[in-house]
Amino acid sequence: MICESEEGVRKRAGLRRPHITLWVLLGCFVAATCVSAISLEPESVKVQVQDEMAGLWVVHEASIQENNIGMDTVLEIENVSAVATVDAAFYGEYFDGLDRFCFAALFAQDENNEGRTGAFLPGAVRHLRSGTFYIHPVSRPVRLKLHILSDPREDDQGKIRGGAGVLGAATAAA
Repeated sequence: MICESEEGVRKRAGLRRPHITLWVLLGCFVAATCVSAISLEPESVKVQVQDEMAGLWVVHEASIQENNIGMDTVLEIENVSAVATVDAAFYGEYFDGLDRFCFAALFAQDENNEGRTGAFLPGAVRHLRSGTFYIHPVSRPVRLKLHILSDPREDDQGKIRGGAGVLGAATAAA
């Protein structure tokens, strides 16, 4: 039986300097951590507000920020109506430069960068946020078509107002 020294085993296995291997592994860990923190600058998109929002809401800015784990869409919106609202929600459709649909996002008044909840007071501005994980648009969105989502209500003339529908796939089970 041939016995080999520990130094001989290390040389054969390529582990002559184990501290180099440790530094390489540590470097890979640091590089992976830095890459995971990378995010792109927010990009503004042009907002096309639908008629049902006129006189009630003003959109100051809309932006998209992508990173390696997903995407955040932000909507800076102001309540310009004369009343506070407790359930404001918005549906946005994003389109690219060739007017192709990219994706849709839902915004709720309590999901905002300021952390505010409760009534959305007249004159108040919030940065509503809608995020995704591991979803990115294939083409660059440049336009946001924004709708207000509200319960349908009957007006003074008996006509149904509000209740903007959300376009999307529907599945029916038999």
